[in-house]
Amino acid sequence: MDYPGRETADELDEAMKRRALLASAGFLLFDRPVLGKVLELPKRPEVPTPLPSRLGASDITALDALTAEFRALAQRWGGGAATICAIARRSERLLTVSASDILTDRLHSALAKLHIVAGWAAFDECLDDTARDHFGRAISLAGAADDPYWIGFALYGGGRIAAESGHPNDAVKHYQLAQFAVGLDDRRHDNAPALTGLLHGESALELAALEHRLVREELAALGDTKPNADSLHLTAQTHIRMGNLDIAQSFAVGAVQRWEGSPKRRYAAMADITLAMVYVLAGEPRGLPLAHKAIASVAEIRSIRARTRLRNLVAALECRPGSDYKELAMRARKFSL
Repeated sequence: MDYPGRETADELDEAMKRRALLASAGFLLFDRPVLGKVLELPKRPEVPTPLPSRLGASDITALDALTAEFRALAQRWGGGAATICAIARRSERLLTVSASDILTDRLHSALAKLHIVAGWAAFDECLDDTARDHFGRAISLAGAADDPYWIGFALYGGGRIAAESGHPNDAVKHYQLAQFAVGLDDRRHDNAPALTGLLHGESALELAALEHRLVREELAALGDTKPNADSLHLTAQTHIRMGNLDIAQSFAVGAVQRWEGSPKRRYAAMADITLAMVYVLAGEPRGLPLAHKAIASVAEIRSIRARTRLRNLVAALECRPGSDYKELAMRARKFSL
Protein backbone atom coordinates (compact mmCIF):
# COMPACT_ATOMS: atom_id res chain seq x y z
CA MET A 1 0.00 0.00 0.00
CA ASP A 2 1.26 3.52 -0.78
CA TYR A 3 1.02 6.00 2.06
CA PRO A 4 1.04 9.81 1.63
CA GLY A 5 4.17 11.25 3.11
CA ARG A 6 6.04 7.95 3.18
CA GLU A 7 9.80 8.20 3.52
CA THR A 8 12.21 5.40 2.81
CA ALA A 9 15.32 5.10 4.90
CA ASP A 10 18.09 2.58 4.51
CA GLU A 11 19.12 2.97 8.12
CA LEU A 12 16.93 4.23 10.99
CA ASP A 13 17.88 4.62 14.61
CA GLU A 14 15.93 2.71 17.28
CA ALA A 15 13.64 5.62 18.09
CA MET A 16 12.70 6.03 14.43
CA LYS A 17 12.01 2.30 14.14
CA ARG A 18 9.61 2.44 17.07
CA ARG A 19 7.83 5.47 15.65
CA ALA A 20 7.56 3.83 12.23
CA LEU A 21 5.24 1.13 13.59
CA LEU A 22 3.10 3.67 15.43
CA ALA A 23 2.86 5.92 12.37
CA SER A 24 1.80 3.03 10.11
CA ALA A 25 -0.89 1.92 12.54
CA GLY A 26 -2.11 5.50 12.98
CA PHE A 27 -2.49 5.98 9.26
CA LEU A 28 -4.46 2.75 8.85
CA LEU A 29 -6.77 3.60 11.76
CA PHE A 30 -7.43 7.25 10.90
CA ASP A 31 -6.75 7.27 7.14
CA ARG A 32 -4.18 10.03 7.53
CA PRO A 33 -0.67 10.34 8.99
CA VAL A 34 -1.65 11.46 12.52
CA LEU A 35 1.63 10.39 14.14
CA GLY A 36 4.05 11.85 11.67
CA LYS A 37 5.34 10.70 8.34
CA VAL A 38 5.03 7.00 7.62
CA LEU A 39 8.47 5.47 7.36
CA GLU A 40 9.26 2.27 5.53
CA LEU A 41 11.49 0.01 7.54
CA PRO A 42 14.28 -1.57 5.50
CA LYS A 43 13.81 -5.26 4.82
CA ARG A 44 16.28 -7.42 6.66
CA PRO A 45 17.48 -10.83 5.51
CA GLU A 46 15.96 -13.69 7.46
CA VAL A 47 18.15 -14.70 10.39
CA PRO A 48 17.91 -18.33 11.57
CA THR A 49 16.95 -18.89 15.17
CA PRO A 50 20.16 -19.10 17.23
CA LEU A 51 21.13 -22.61 18.28
CA PRO A 52 22.29 -23.50 21.80
CA SER A 53 26.01 -24.01 22.27
CA ARG A 54 25.31 -27.44 23.74
CA LEU A 55 22.16 -29.52 23.75
CA GLY A 56 20.45 -29.95 27.12
CA ALA A 57 17.59 -32.11 28.36
CA SER A 58 15.34 -29.02 28.40
CA ASP A 59 15.83 -28.65 24.64
CA ILE A 60 14.47 -32.17 24.06
CA THR A 61 11.60 -31.53 26.46
CA ALA A 62 10.70 -28.34 24.59
CA LEU A 63 10.79 -30.15 21.24
CA ASP A 64 8.55 -32.94 22.58
CA ALA A 65 6.11 -30.35 23.94
CA LEU A 66 5.98 -28.57 20.58
CA THR A 67 5.35 -31.89 18.82
CA ALA A 68 2.52 -32.71 21.24
CA GLU A 69 0.87 -29.34 20.56
CA PHE A 70 1.09 -29.82 16.81
CA ARG A 71 -0.32 -33.34 17.14
CA ALA A 72 -3.26 -32.11 19.21
CA LEU A 73 -4.07 -29.32 16.75
CA ALA A 74 -3.87 -31.68 13.76
CA GLN A 75 -6.12 -34.23 15.46
CA ARG A 76 -8.64 -31.56 16.39
CA TRP A 77 -8.89 -29.58 13.14
CA GLY A 78 -6.88 -31.49 10.53
CA GLY A 79 -4.33 -30.03 8.14
CA GLY A 80 -1.51 -27.75 9.23
CA ALA A 81 1.03 -29.38 6.95
CA ALA A 82 2.64 -26.15 5.70
CA THR A 83 3.65 -25.09 9.21
CA ILE A 84 4.43 -28.47 10.76
CA CYS A 85 6.46 -29.78 7.82
CA ALA A 86 8.58 -26.63 7.67
CA ILE A 87 9.32 -26.74 11.38
CA ALA A 88 10.15 -30.45 11.24
CA ARG A 89 12.77 -29.79 8.56
CA ARG A 90 14.24 -26.75 10.31
CA SER A 91 14.38 -28.52 13.66
CA GLU A 92 16.97 -30.90 12.25
CA ARG A 93 19.47 -28.05 12.71
CA LEU A 94 19.65 -29.27 16.29
CA LEU A 95 21.56 -32.31 15.04
CA THR A 96 24.58 -30.04 14.52
CA VAL A 97 24.70 -29.09 18.21
CA SER A 98 27.12 -30.85 20.53
CA ALA A 99 25.42 -33.26 22.95
CA SER A 100 26.00 -36.37 25.04
CA ASP A 101 25.32 -39.75 23.43
CA ILE A 102 22.16 -40.21 25.51
CA LEU A 103 20.76 -36.82 24.52
CA THR A 104 21.73 -37.40 20.89
CA ASP A 105 19.63 -40.57 20.86
CA ARG A 106 16.75 -38.73 22.53
CA LEU A 107 17.02 -35.96 19.95
CA HIS A 108 16.84 -38.44 17.06
CA SER A 109 13.71 -40.00 18.57
CA ALA A 110 12.16 -36.60 19.24
CA LEU A 111 12.81 -35.48 15.66
CA ALA A 112 11.37 -38.77 14.38
CA LYS A 113 8.16 -38.07 16.31
CA LEU A 114 7.99 -34.54 14.89
CA HIS A 115 8.46 -35.84 11.34
CA ILE A 116 5.72 -38.43 11.93
CA VAL A 117 3.31 -35.68 12.99
CA ALA A 118 4.35 -33.71 9.89
CA GLY A 119 3.75 -36.81 7.77
CA TRP A 120 0.25 -37.30 9.15
CA ALA A 121 -0.56 -33.63 8.59
CA ALA A 122 0.57 -33.94 4.96
CA PHE A 123 -1.38 -37.19 4.61
CA ASP A 124 -4.50 -35.48 5.92
CA GLU A 125 -4.11 -32.85 3.18
CA CYS A 126 -3.64 -35.61 0.57
CA LEU A 127 -0.02 -34.55 0.00
CA ASP A 128 1.13 -38.14 -0.36
CA ASP A 129 4.66 -37.50 -1.64
CA THR A 130 5.32 -35.01 1.16
CA ALA A 131 3.93 -37.44 3.71
CA ARG A 132 6.17 -40.25 2.43
CA ASP A 133 9.17 -37.94 2.64
CA HIS A 134 8.51 -37.22 6.30
CA PHE A 135 7.71 -40.82 7.20
CA GLY A 136 10.93 -41.90 5.46
CA ARG A 137 12.91 -39.29 7.36
CA ALA A 138 11.30 -40.48 10.60
CA ILE A 139 12.41 -44.05 9.87
CA SER A 140 16.02 -42.89 9.38
CA LEU A 141 16.02 -40.81 12.55
CA ALA A 142 14.41 -43.53 14.65
CA GLY A 143 16.90 -46.02 13.24
CA ALA A 144 19.78 -43.78 14.33
CA ALA A 145 18.30 -43.79 17.84
CA ASP A 146 17.74 -47.58 17.75
CA ASP A 147 14.06 -46.90 18.49
CA PRO A 148 12.02 -49.45 16.48
CA TYR A 149 8.68 -48.29 17.91
CA TRP A 150 8.82 -45.06 15.89
CA ILE A 151 10.01 -46.99 12.84
CA GLY A 152 6.81 -49.01 13.17
CA PHE A 153 4.72 -45.89 13.56
CA ALA A 154 6.22 -44.34 10.43
CA LEU A 155 5.59 -47.57 8.51
CA TYR A 156 1.98 -47.42 9.69
CA GLY A 157 1.70 -43.99 8.08
CA GLY A 158 3.18 -45.32 4.86
CA GLY A 159 0.63 -48.11 4.89
CA ARG A 160 -2.22 -45.66 5.20
CA ILE A 161 -0.97 -43.80 2.14
CA ALA A 162 -0.93 -47.04 0.16
CA ALA A 163 -4.40 -47.98 1.42
CA GLU A 164 -6.00 -44.63 0.62
CA SER A 165 -4.48 -44.65 -2.87
CA GLY A 166 -6.05 -48.03 -3.62
CA HIS A 167 -3.14 -50.44 -3.06
CA PRO A 168 -4.31 -52.75 -0.26
CA ASN A 169 -1.61 -55.38 -0.83
CA ASP A 170 1.19 -52.83 -0.37
CA ALA A 171 -0.63 -51.43 2.67
CA VAL A 172 -0.71 -54.85 4.33
CA LYS A 173 3.03 -55.26 3.71
CA HIS A 174 3.65 -51.94 5.47
CA TYR A 175 1.54 -53.03 8.44
CA GLN A 176 3.25 -56.41 8.70
CA LEU A 177 6.69 -54.80 8.67
CA ALA A 178 5.49 -52.26 11.22
CA GLN A 179 4.31 -55.08 13.53
CA PHE A 180 7.73 -56.66 13.25
CA ALA A 181 9.41 -53.34 14.15
CA VAL A 182 7.17 -52.76 17.18
CA GLY A 183 7.92 -56.31 18.30
CA LEU A 184 11.62 -55.39 18.45
CA ASP A 185 10.95 -52.53 20.86
CA ASP A 186 12.63 -53.08 24.22
CA ARG A 187 11.86 -49.63 25.60
CA ARG A 188 8.31 -50.65 26.44
CA HIS A 189 6.58 -47.64 24.91
CA ASP A 190 3.27 -47.13 26.69
CA ASN A 191 1.39 -46.93 23.38
CA ALA A 192 2.94 -50.05 21.83
CA PRO A 193 -0.14 -52.26 22.52
CA ALA A 194 -2.45 -49.64 21.02
CA LEU A 195 -0.26 -49.35 17.92
CA THR A 196 -0.19 -53.13 17.56
CA GLY A 197 -3.98 -53.15 17.70
CA LEU A 198 -4.16 -50.44 15.06
CA LEU A 199 -1.91 -52.45 12.76
CA HIS A 200 -4.08 -55.56 13.14
CA GLY A 201 -7.19 -53.48 12.46
CA GLU A 202 -5.75 -51.76 9.41
CA SER A 203 -4.53 -55.13 8.09
CA ALA A 204 -8.01 -56.59 8.51
CA LEU A 205 -9.54 -53.66 6.64
CA GLU A 206 -7.24 -54.06 3.65
CA LEU A 207 -7.45 -57.85 3.65
CA ALA A 208 -11.24 -57.45 3.47
CA ALA A 209 -10.74 -55.39 0.31
CA LEU A 210 -8.65 -58.25 -1.06
CA GLU A 211 -11.25 -60.81 0.11
CA HIS A 212 -8.39 -62.62 1.81
CA ARG A 213 -9.04 -65.54 4.15
CA LEU A 214 -6.76 -64.06 6.85
CA VAL A 215 -9.07 -61.13 7.51
CA ARG A 216 -10.79 -62.96 10.38
CA GLU A 217 -7.45 -63.80 11.97
CA GLU A 218 -6.54 -60.11 12.01
CA LEU A 219 -9.94 -59.22 13.46
CA ALA A 220 -9.42 -61.84 16.15
CA ALA A 221 -5.98 -60.39 16.95
CA LEU A 222 -7.53 -56.93 17.13
CA GLY A 223 -10.19 -58.27 19.46
CA ASP A 224 -7.47 -59.54 21.81
CA THR A 225 -6.23 -55.96 22.37
CA LYS A 226 -7.79 -53.44 24.72
CA PRO A 227 -10.87 -51.99 22.93
CA ASN A 228 -10.80 -48.30 22.10
CA ALA A 229 -12.45 -45.95 19.61
CA ASP A 230 -9.90 -46.75 16.90
CA SER A 231 -10.31 -50.52 17.17
CA LEU A 232 -14.11 -50.24 17.18
CA HIS A 233 -14.03 -47.99 14.12
CA LEU A 234 -11.67 -50.24 12.18
CA THR A 235 -13.79 -53.29 13.00
CA ALA A 236 -16.91 -51.48 11.78
CA GLN A 237 -15.21 -50.47 8.52
CA THR A 238 -13.99 -54.01 7.94
CA HIS A 239 -17.45 -55.50 8.39
CA ILE A 240 -18.91 -52.91 6.01
CA ARG A 241 -16.46 -54.11 3.36
CA MET A 242 -17.45 -57.70 4.12
CA GLY A 243 -21.14 -56.82 3.78
CA ASN A 244 -21.93 -57.50 7.44
CA LEU A 245 -23.93 -54.35 8.13
CA ASP A 246 -25.63 -55.69 11.26
CA ILE A 247 -22.28 -56.46 12.87
CA ALA A 248 -20.77 -53.20 11.63
CA GLN A 249 -23.57 -51.19 13.23
CA SER A 250 -22.77 -52.07 16.84
CA PHE A 251 -19.05 -51.35 16.39
CA ALA A 252 -19.74 -48.07 14.59
CA VAL A 253 -22.10 -46.95 17.37
CA GLY A 254 -19.43 -47.80 19.92
CA ALA A 255 -16.78 -45.80 18.05
CA VAL A 256 -19.02 -42.72 17.78
CA GLN A 257 -19.85 -42.92 21.49
CA ARG A 258 -16.16 -43.17 22.41
CA TRP A 259 -15.29 -40.13 20.29
CA GLU A 260 -18.25 -38.06 21.51
CA GLY A 261 -16.94 -34.91 23.20
CA SER A 262 -13.33 -35.75 22.35
CA PRO A 263 -11.04 -32.91 21.23
CA LYS A 264 -9.94 -35.21 18.38
CA ARG A 265 -12.71 -33.94 16.13
CA ARG A 266 -11.09 -35.26 12.95
CA TYR A 267 -11.38 -38.83 14.23
CA ALA A 268 -14.91 -38.19 15.48
CA ALA A 269 -15.94 -36.93 12.03
CA MET A 270 -14.57 -40.08 10.38
CA ALA A 271 -16.56 -42.25 12.78
CA ASP A 272 -19.70 -40.19 12.10
CA ILE A 273 -19.29 -40.90 8.38
CA THR A 274 -18.92 -44.63 9.01
CA LEU A 275 -22.00 -44.82 11.23
CA ALA A 276 -24.07 -42.87 8.71
CA MET A 277 -22.84 -45.19 5.96
CA VAL A 278 -24.09 -48.26 7.84
CA TYR A 279 -27.60 -46.88 8.30
CA VAL A 280 -27.89 -45.44 4.79
CA LEU A 281 -26.68 -48.65 3.16
CA ALA A 282 -29.15 -50.63 5.26
CA GLY A 283 -31.99 -48.27 4.31
CA GLU A 284 -32.69 -47.46 7.97
CA PRO A 285 -34.67 -44.26 8.68
CA ARG A 286 -31.97 -43.00 11.04
CA GLY A 287 -29.61 -42.82 8.09
CA LEU A 288 -30.76 -39.32 7.14
CA PRO A 289 -30.18 -37.58 10.52
CA LEU A 290 -26.90 -39.45 10.96
CA ALA A 291 -25.79 -38.33 7.50
CA HIS A 292 -26.70 -34.75 8.43
CA LYS A 293 -24.52 -35.06 11.54
CA ALA A 294 -21.61 -36.52 9.57
CA ILE A 295 -21.72 -33.72 7.00
CA ALA A 296 -21.84 -31.10 9.76
CA SER A 297 -18.86 -32.73 11.51
CA VAL A 298 -16.77 -32.60 8.35
CA ALA A 299 -17.79 -29.01 7.61
CA GLU A 300 -16.39 -27.88 10.98
CA ILE A 301 -12.83 -29.12 10.40
CA ARG A 302 -10.08 -28.54 7.82
CA SER A 303 -9.34 -32.18 7.07
CA ILE A 304 -9.15 -32.81 3.33
CA ARG A 305 -8.96 -36.54 3.98
CA ALA A 306 -12.32 -36.40 5.80
CA ARG A 307 -13.82 -34.56 2.85
CA THR A 308 -12.62 -37.24 0.46
CA ARG A 309 -14.15 -39.86 2.75
CA LEU A 310 -17.51 -38.14 2.27
CA ARG A 311 -17.53 -39.43 -1.32
CA ASN A 312 -18.55 -42.86 -0.02
CA LEU A 313 -21.46 -41.36 1.86
CA VAL A 314 -22.50 -39.37 -1.21
CA ALA A 315 -22.53 -42.57 -3.28
CA ALA A 316 -24.58 -44.41 -0.65
CA LEU A 317 -27.12 -41.57 -0.42
CA GLU A 318 -27.49 -41.38 -4.19
CA CYS A 319 -28.33 -45.09 -4.33
CA ARG A 320 -31.33 -44.68 -2.03
CA PRO A 321 -34.74 -43.82 -3.48
CA GLY A 322 -36.46 -40.63 -2.36
CA SER A 323 -35.90 -36.91 -2.74
CA ASP A 324 -34.61 -36.52 0.84
CA TYR A 325 -31.66 -38.77 0.08
CA LYS A 326 -30.95 -37.00 -3.22
CA GLU A 327 -31.04 -33.55 -1.61
CA LEU A 328 -28.75 -34.65 1.20
CA ALA A 329 -26.36 -36.22 -1.32
CA MET A 330 -26.17 -32.85 -3.09
CA ARG A 331 -25.40 -31.13 0.23
CA ALA A 332 -22.72 -33.68 1.09
CA ARG A 333 -21.17 -33.25 -2.34
CA LYS A 334 -20.56 -29.55 -1.58
CA PHE A 335 -18.18 -30.52 1.23
CA SER A 336 -16.63 -33.59 -0.40
CA LEU A 337 -13.54 -33.63 -2.58
